[in-house]
Amino acid sequence: MESKSLKQLLAGVEHRIESGSDAVEIAALAYDSRECSPGTLFFCIPGYKVDGHEFVPEALARGASALIVERSVDAPEGVTVVRVTDSREAMGLISANYFGWPSRALNLVGVTGTNGKTSVAFLIDALHREQGKCSGLLGTVENRIGDEMAAVKRTTPEAFDLQALIARMVEKKCSAAIMEVSSHAVFLKRIAGCAFNAAIFTNLTQDHLDFHKDMDEYFAAKKELFTDYLSDEGVSLLNSDDPAAKIIANGAKGKTIRYAVIDPAAEVRAEKVKCTLDGISYTVVSTLAEPFDIESPLMGMFNVYNTLAMVAYGLSQGASAEIIARTLKSMNGVPGRFERINEGQPYRVFVDYAHTPDGLLNILRAAREICRGRLVVVFGAGGDRDRSKRPLMGAAAAQNADFVIVTSDNPRTEDASRIVDQITLGIEQALLKNSVPPSFKYIVEPDRFAAIRYAIENAQDDDVIIIAGKGHENYQIFKDRTIFFDDREVARNLIKERTAHGRHGS
Repeated sequence: MESKSLKQLLAGVEHRIESGSDAVEIAALAYDSRECSPGTLFFCIPGYKVDGHEFVPEALARGASALIVERSVDAPEGVTVVRVTDSREAMGLISANYFGWPSRALNLVGVTGTNGKTSVAFLIDALHREQGKCSGLLGTVENRIGDEMAAVKRTTPEAFDLQALIARMVEKKCSAAIMEVSSHAVFLKRIAGCAFNAAIFTNLTQDHLDFHKDMDEYFAAKKELFTDYLSDEGVSLLNSDDPAAKIIANGAKGKTIRYAVIDPAAEVRAEKVKCTLDGISYTVVSTLAEPFDIESPLMGMFNVYNTLAMVAYGLSQGASAEIIARTLKSMNGVPGRFERINEGQPYRVFVDYAHTPDGLLNILRAAREICRGRLVVVFGAGGDRDRSKRPLMGAAAAQNADFVIVTSDNPRTEDASRIVDQITLGIEQALLKNSVPPSFKYIVEPDRFAAIRYAIENAQDDDVIIIAGKGHENYQIFKDRTIFFDDREVARNLIKERTAHGRHGS
């Protein structure tokens, strides 16, 4: 990148020059002091564990020429210090200026909601590609720039990294991009400097209350995508079967298009819905097109909603019914989302990312629709995350499965046994209320490998086993280490091992 004057970079940013001059030339941006070099503009970001203001000496020692700060710092003569109210928001806007506002050079789509973001993002990316577009994808599972893969650090990258990725998309001639937008990303201003042409709302249920103080704050972050970042000419695509959609619609920018299975007033509806072992099917009835049929190998009612979000988006952008239907028929699935592990065994095994009460409930209901034997679920809950959802997940599992194996997920710095106890509290409460299947049983096996092995070793013909919580992840995080662990690989190897010893069958 060519250097730009600080004055150019501060365009549109409320600020005050505390010392130095905004005529200084900036060659690079950084929010990590270790990344600074001569000519760098360093952002002092107050974090939850460390404060970027404390790293000013290191940034200056490495050659930083200017600082973005929220409070006064000591800086030598010749270093420009710029005071702002919110250095995170400033970083987004300045990064957009630095890269020439790349989001304005393509059709940027954001998808938010508690569940379904990844699946909807993959489906829309597939539609873009089926249309022959060079497409970008930013999300939980992978970042992709055309056919080039990029590393994933978090669902939505920090503002500077995000703008750099979008700029690379523009450089690679991408004409469209789909981005998962987490509540963290909105709350922490990571999407500042992004201009969205379309925004999709999937649903709202409990999650991330370890970060947000309550559900109101969590929902407020979701709404901002539609009120603050969507362009006036853009489109809001809302699942109107979720009560939160009506509130979003009241303040959303641009045009609003609702999609639904139940709401008769929605502009895009799914009728004659069928969910089978072979997938889902329904008829699209819409004010935007003549009725047309959808068939997809994706399974479960939740995927009716995920695919319908893609249908609504496609119709809003002028895509033909034929190309939408063709895309959905050929889309086999998303990594770690109700992903089938099939080694020819007489029982079915699926791995899913479900890590919220509603997500677990949805996957178990979908599994029940195809289950001819027992429904078995292996799951835990992540440490250092929303504790209040753990008993709710236990209750959801007990009320919808025949056999539950409670295990470890990513305990992080927490005691895994305490997490398990909070899950089993919900199970026991469900038992006391007599709200579980008559044959319900559960065990606790804190070792995740042993828990999956138990499920597979004891599977009977026609059972369905759900291994939930980690999905596409290939690691397990403990207090003192992170190890390689992929539920899909573990399950596949254990199935093969059981097959090799001839132990399949009732």
